[in-house]
Amino acid sequence: METCKSILITNLVLDRGTGTEMYTYDLVLALERKNYRPVIYCPRPGKLALRMRQEGICVVQDIQHLNSSPDVIQGHHTVETLAAAARFPQSPVVFVCHDCSQWHDTPPRLPNILRYVAVDQACYDRLVFQHGVPAQLVELIPNGVDLERFPLRKQVAPQPRSVLLFGNSFKKRHLRIVQSTFPGLQASCIGLFSRRWVSQPAQLLPQFDVVIARGRSAREALATGASVIVGDPTGIGGLVTPENYEWYAANNFGRRLLRQPFSPTVLAEALSGYSTDQINVVTRLHRVRNGLESSVDLLCQVYDQVMQQQFRIESRDWHLSVSEWLQWCSLTANIPAENSGLSFSRNPVQYLTQRMRKGWVRRHRAA
Repeated sequence: METCKSILITNLVLDRGTGTEMYTYDLVLALERKNYRPVIYCPRPGKLALRMRQEGICVVQDIQHLNSSPDVIQGHHTVETLAAAARFPQSPVVFVCHDCSQWHDTPPRLPNILRYVAVDQACYDRLVFQHGVPAQLVELIPNGVDLERFPLRKQVAPQPRSVLLFGNSFKKRHLRIVQSTFPGLQASCIGLFSRRWVSQPAQLLPQFDVVIARGRSAREALATGASVIVGDPTGIGGLVTPENYEWYAANNFGRRLLRQPFSPTVLAEALSGYSTDQINVVTRLHRVRNGLESSVDLLCQVYDQVMQQQFRIESRDWHLSVSEWLQWCSLTANIPAENSGLSFSRNPVQYLTQRMRKGWVRRHRAA
């Protein structure tokens, strides 16, 4: 019988089920089916952590309570990944970048962080071009959808009858814009800011012919057979079609695509492309290529590679790396540079980022 492998997954918060939170939940369930024993380190547990614990998933708030080294670590979020990597220096780490701009997804560098994963092209570009991670250390693995939890609807409507704003950043004023743009359609909105949050969107999505969403929400809606307009309050990316599907999927149906304003004119133009034939083609393509199991299989291949990789931990290099990142964390926490006891002739976070980028180059050349 194959030995069960242990994996430690880090995540900043597990509360209301936003992006990386639900990604972590789905990942844990999929890994259990693949003979992994997952443990989650989350310094800010909330409602989702409670639900996971009730389902028998191990969630720890204090990483010092973990005494045995995991076979592999998957890190989400910079500081939490650093904490896990420093706690278990002999365990190989895979860092997953979920956001192309937020500071808490800055790729960390410690001697046991061996591989980096980007969930879309924008995150890949951040890792490689903005932070200088060697391209051969980066994999692009799009997020997958749990196809069992988000089944296909029975039939696609020949004409749109309803539209849903699906995302935490939508507010009631965005719903009013949609209602005025499409007065003949039943319109609704779900998400944190609209004060209508649902824990099981899979039960609601089949009720709507058109969904306006981005990222994870867009992927889930596509899996059910909805016609999806990629968008959020910051902009609209347009209707997902067979022609643009590959590019949209590579960018995680996310922010990079939102080049047009959230306006009645843009929304009306997007919906004018509604076609049952195109919806069926996109849905079939999406369910084949963006299933959760396929995504997790690719992650498991990365785990196998880093678990077989030999790496040395030099005490001096380790201490310098940890010291450098603690400085970065301190400065990123908005402590004024003049009060930090450090002298910088330029932006301190930029300075340390450049220092760490040089460290990647040195380490890669030495490998």
